[in-house]
Amino acid sequence: MPRTPRLINGKPGIAFELQVTYRCNAVCKFCNRLVGVLPAGDRDMTPEDAREAVRKLRTAPFSIYRCKVTGGEPALNEHLSEILHIFAPIVHGPGRVLTNATRPKHRASVELPPGWRWRRSGLDDMSDMRSGKSYHEPFLISPRDLRIEGEPPCDVLGRCGRVYEKEGFTFCGVAGSLGRLLDIPVHSSEPVLDPDPRVCQHCIHSIHRPIRDGIFEMQRQGHLPAVTPTFAAALNRCNVPQQAQRELLEIDGPETCAPSTCR
Repeated sequence: MPRTPRLINGKPGIAFELQVTYRCNAVCKFCNRLVGVLPAGDRDMTPEDAREAVRKLRTAPFSIYRCKVTGGEPALNEHLSEILHIFAPIVHGPGRVLTNATRPKHRASVELPPGWRWRRSGLDDMSDMRSGKSYHEPFLISPRDLRIEGEPPCDVLGRCGRVYEKEGFTFCGVAGSLGRLLDIPVHSSEPVLDPDPRVCQHCIHSIHRPIRDGIFEMQRQGHLPAVTPTFAAALNRCNVPQQAQRELLEIDGPETCAPSTCR
């Protein structure tokens, strides 16, 4: 991962993420954008959204060192080329556009700014849009349900940085989907630096990697559910179909944590 410089134009340089759409042509198990689980709605960023964001970022208390563009599948946003060229002048380092690499014609129609490139994040089976990505991990395991306290800063803040999407600015790339699911407002009309503990207490990424890996191993062995009680209640409140819960979130595991593993 590129090192973030301390200062750019007298301001701290940070990583930044543009979430340009929640639409995707694939459906992956454990997707942390909850594609196929929560309805995407009209969440495609527009050029007007991008111009307003850039206007505010120019006066933000930080500079953008590197920028990652995500979705959903970014190539599905018909305004992607224009959005990237609007943002490029305020990005002082590399720009990367993530793609599942299944839409070569869409990508060919996108003109990337100089120095920007596509970053492939392909499916396990490129001929099967439901094959998923084997590196995806259970996303809806709440540390609070396990009585574990996270230790900031989490690796998402450092790796992916702060975010802008159609609804506004937020503090990390998974905040939008977690906020929608938990019914916690996470967006601001102004750039955001500080994480929201109401969300972070339920985010698996707030736990340091070695402990997190141990939790994932327990889940694989069937000692923990892939969806803990806080998120199970949220899914039911959001009327997420049972089929989606079973297929994409492995809800057919243990329904609740065993006392010995939740303490």
